[in-house]
Amino acid sequence: MSKTTIAQSFLATIAVAGIFACAHSVMRVSPPAANHFPPNCVAAGTPGAPRDSIRVVEDGPVESQDAPVPRSAAERIAFGLAYETLVKVDCQGNLLPGLAASWRTGSDGVEFVLRKDARFWDGAPVFAADVKSSWRLTDSTLAERTTVAGDTLIRISTGSGDALTAVLAPSAAITKPAPDHGWPIGTGSRWLTNPATDADDAVLQPTTPGTAPRITFARGTGDARDALESHAEVVITGDRAALAFAATRPRFAILPMAWNEEYVLIAPEGISADRHDLVAAVRTDATPAENDGCPATTGRQAELSGPRRVAYRRGDPTGEALAARLIGSGALGHGVFAVALPPVGWDRALETGSEWAMIVRRAAGAPCEPSWGQSTPLIAVRASVVLDKSLLPVRLGGDGAPRLGDARMAP
Repeated sequence: MSKTTIAQSFLATIAVAGIFACAHSVMRVSPPAANHFPPNCVAAGTPGAPRDSIRVVEDGPVESQDAPVPRSAAERIAFGLAYETLVKVDCQGNLLPGLAASWRTGSDGVEFVLRKDARFWDGAPVFAADVKSSWRLTDSTLAERTTVAGDTLIRISTGSGDALTAVLAPSAAITKPAPDHGWPIGTGSRWLTNPATDADDAVLQPTTPGTAPRITFARGTGDARDALESHAEVVITGDRAALAFAATRPRFAILPMAWNEEYVLIAPEGISADRHDLVAAVRTDATPAENDGCPATTGRQAELSGPRRVAYRRGDPTGEALAARLIGSGALGHGVFAVALPPVGWDRALETGSEWAMIVRRAAGAPCEPSWGQSTPLIAVRASVVLDKSLLPVRLGGDGAPRLGDARMAP
């Protein structure tokens, strides 16, 4: 099987949402919405003057405890530059070399050869044994399927899933623990550190000084339009009003990322709802979800009593708006109330089924997981990167994330 054929077979899921390995899971094959990225995966523009630094106003914190698996669009940008998997995909789903310079598929699995200049941030060379050691910490199933030969050869058996799918997962990025228990040490073109000021969450520094700009991730203040008006260079947002505002400013380019997350209703049974109406009810950039959802696989651990409630995570305005519209439209029946749960209560309810129904935000295209309720997809959502046009051209990653200031990927 050729590399091109393999890449095409993964396009629907990889380019939309990334790959998330899950043992004994049922793969969902319908993407939430089509993406329309440039065929060459380059957001074109006229290059501006070289920059020493770029400031990004983020949509969520960039934190060491998440690395290397991103939980926000800001982390997708940061981790895409800081951490590497053996292979990667561009925005059209084409497989590209990553930490591995080459790979070969066979009936019994895939064989990878590390690139000769592979280095960790601290300058130590990356050997095949380091790859397996990394996976022992993040994906024991993948580590068990892996054998190494010499310093550069890695073999992954077919096992219970496709080897290429497994190594494309963000959790399969090659890292090693940091001595100070901070950021996991990666192999990418940038290294992550925390700034001295509480106003910023993280800083990306080039591993080779002078080869790329320093990128600082700054916390948003609520309304992304404030950041745009304050002459921010890059603002990450999914707010439709902010994106409409940016579209009126000629200095900005808007780069939509992939439809990589969706909201689903987990309830005793599936529901019928007008998904276009749900899109209209939220402020974020959204589109109706089009996949079939996942069945209930386990029973509730909790006893239900009192009124029927649909829960959403506290601090999630989209979840709150969806709950209000579902109740108001009658899609959930009569006598249903909405409730906002704090993080601890949310996790407990999601695990045990202590609420009658829940509105959950999760990765789009992810495998079905064990659940006490049937999940009905509602809407798919995405963030966009609004950036000063002087930062163009930039190359787009597999999820549409721009690789800001990455000289190695410049057109």
